[in-house]
Formats: sequence, C-alpha cells, structure tokens
Amino acid sequence: IYTLSLHDALPIWSAIIWFALRRWVTDPMIADNERLHSENEAQSNFLAVISHELRTPLSSIIAFTDIWKRTVRSKGGEEERLVEEVEANSRLLLEMVDNTLDMARLDAGKLEICLAEVDVADVVNAVKTVASPLARKKGIAFSSHVATHVPVVTSDQEALHKILMNLVGNAIKFTDSGGRVHVKVSYKHEVLSFAVSDTGIGKIGRAHV
Repeated sequence: IYTLSLHDALPIWSAIIWFALRRWVTDPMIADNERLHSENEAQSNFLAVISHELRTPLSSIIAFTDIWKRTVRSKGGEEERLVEEVEANSRLLLEMVDNTLDMARLDAGKLEICLAEVDVADVVNAVKTVASPLARKKGIAFSSHVATHVPVVTSDQEALHKILMNLVGNAIKFTDSGGRVHVKVSYKHEVLSFAVSDTGIGKIGRAHV
C-alpha cells in the first residue's frame, strides 16, 4: 500500500490550485481586458472619424462666413449681426467637435501637448470673438481684462483656448438675460491666472498656468 504524505501532496495541490486560478480567474480577466480594450479602441476610432467628417464642413462654413462678413460690414445693422451669430455658433460647434476629437485621442493615448510661446491677449481675444455674439444674443454683457504685466508664456495655445472657452461657455449658458460675464487674466508670483466670473448660478471658474 502506497501512502501519500502531506509533503508529497503539496506539489499536486499547488498544481491543482494554479490550474483552477488560471482557468476560472486569470483567463477570464485577461479575456475581459482584451474585450474592453478592443471596444474602447473601436469607440475612439468611431468618434475620431465622425468628428473629422463634421470638422471639414464646419471649417468651410467659418471660412465662407468670414468672406460674407467682409461684404456686409459696411452695411451694418441686422445683417451684420446675423453674420456674427452664424460665425460664433459655427466656431462654438467646432470647439465641441475638437473636444470630442481630443477625448478620442486621450482614450487612445495619442493626445499630444504642443508647447510654444503664447500671447495670452491673443487667446482671450479669440475667445471673445466667439463668446461676444453668444452673450449678446442672450442679453448678457461680456467683458475681459488682461493685466498689462502678463508675460508671454510657454503653453499649448489650442489647449489653453479650449479650457478658457469651456469656462466662458458655461458662464454664458448659466447666466440669465441682464447678467454679465467677465474674464480676468492676472500674473502674480510667477502664476498666470484666468478667472471667469458671472452673475449666474455656480462658482467662479479659474485656471492656473
């Protein structure tokens, strides 16, 4: 009669436990991770394609609107206001599409930061070009102030513009007619601060560089 000692049985039980863990725990986890990765990649690719297809006609609309604006500038009045609204809403929609593209790139691990010298006043003016007509349409006073001592900074201009536009867009969205939205840029102790204040609900939005 052969008697199996506990010491001799340990390798067998270890092999059984290893096989069970691999069969019912490790392998299913690996399969689930691969499935989730595949689904995320497919979703990111879908968003990228759709966003790209939307971005192309929107860019054309903005370009043609700019030409249209130049032809009606001398006329003034209602037609000029309508052109400004078309341009502002097209740019706002383009911002949303770009944000969707960035989310797709972020999910795919392909979002890149492009650092360069940035004039903050140019960023604020670009945001003001889009935000002013939207604010005016809602009967909201929009204003901005960039301190004279704000330096040229090293940053990603496009990312900075999107962050500020999102803050301003939310401020306009949640401010009622007769209210006001103000953008203030200051520089103190080597910290560049963007403050978006409004008379609507919520708190002041801030971004620091």
